[in-house]
Amino acid sequence: MLNVNINNFDLLPDVIGYILFAVGLNILSKENIYFLKAQNYNWFLIALSIIKLWNYSISVRYFEFSVKFIAIFLFTVLYFVINIIMVKNLFLGISCMTEIENNSYLFAEASEIYRYYKYLQVGSIIAFIIMFIPKVGFIYIVALFILSILIMTNIMIFMKRCEEEYTKK
Repeated sequence: MLNVNINNFDLLPDVIGYILFAVGLNILSKENIYFLKAQNYNWFLIALSIIKLWNYSISVRYFEFSVKFIAIFLFTVLYFVINIIMVKNLFLGISCMTEIENNSYLFAEASEIYRYYKYLQVGSIIAFIIMFIPKVGFIYIVALFILSILIMTNIMIFMKRCEEEYTKK
């Protein structure tokens, strides 16, 4: 979601976030099947993010199709797909809860935020192509970074609002 690396050292590894998701999904998994599915995918993401701690990289300067490139590419695609499926199930679980509680506002907001998340993921894929265009690539990456912060902030605010809505009952 958001990676901060200094000298190839990840200051905020994804595994920490996925462990926090595991704690929350463990509680929510009893609410509906979508949270249980999200929890199962989250376990895969924890395992993959532990592997990802070993900071793999390929030099753009000396780029060539190799076994290492193909392995990293396939790992990244797998990580990406499982992440989207986990988040989709998370938001489907939230939508299901809001529908049961007849909370149309949170239901609509869950759908809207998930749609933004999907757009961000598509934008990330496009970034791999655009990054090779001088100046445009830099501007695109910076804009995508700012957009990702805004979307992730909206997701956190939404989750907090859901928590407040459902803990007061």
